[in-house]
Amino acid sequence: MITSTTTLVPDSPAAAYDAYRQAASAVFLAGTQGLKYRKEHYELAVDLSKAGLSYIEEEGDEIDIGAMTPLWQIKISPVIQKLAGGAVSRAISDIADKDIQRYGTLGGVISGKGAFSVLLPILLSLHVDVLLQDKGRMSLEDYLQCPPMGELVTGISIAREEVYTAYKAYRRPSRSSCHCPVGQ
Repeated sequence: MITSTTTLVPDSPAAAYDAYRQAASAVFLAGTQGLKYRKEHYELAVDLSKAGLSYIEEEGDEIDIGAMTPLWQIKISPVIQKLAGGAVSRAISDIADKDIQRYGTLGGVISGKGAFSVLLPILLSLHVDVLLQDKGRMSLEDYLQCPPMGELVTGISIAREEVYTAYKAYRRPSRSSCHCPVGQ
């Protein structure tokens, strides 16, 4: 787990981003699922739990989801369950690590840019923009291709549109669970 000299709990994304940019070394704390295996020390840890980034809102032709929205909350949202035939909700259900399903946040999935993510391919099949504090918005596809910019992901915006999608998650069985005859 990471350590820090100071922890700050700002009440807005702007205050969080400002503090982060002014520190010599800083990290954002969200669901912390991605940080639990890192052993690094930072001058400042910026806890986003009170920054107002946990929401799912319908705004005209878009659905906005805050970066601190837990994945389980996205999974059970009636608005998200209707989107793309429920593919987003099913992708979250297929996340193997139940702690990530429960404590992980949308911002962690997006900013982590994990090649192993079961959620990112579904989001890439939709029209999704990433919302960045003080930097505006950009398509998810462009964001995933950018090198780390020291940005604060505040959420995503998904275009409400008719989309036909199919989804299937496949995990290769471990050798110990294989029931193949010897020699195959």
